[in-house]
Amino acid sequence: MRIAIDAMGGDHAPDEIIAGALEAREVLGSEDELVLIGDEQIIKTHLHKLGADAEAFRIFHASDVIGMDESPVEAIR
Repeated sequence: MRIAIDAMGGDHAPDEIIAGALEAREVLGSEDELVLIGDEQIIKTHLHKLGADAEAFRIFHASDVIGMDESPVEAIR
């Protein structure tokens, strides 16, 4: 199963999101794939800071971030 995770979204992101992905990686099967979506360099920096191998994850670079205070309609424009 492939699971996509918005690494830049949510409270205390990306620290808590990436830490949670590392915990999930430990309990998921070898056939499962975690895809971290967000700024690739920031994700890799946080993985390294946590002592994790970035190669254990597929990273999909997305440079645009919609803030919690932004209107979704305005963000799309």
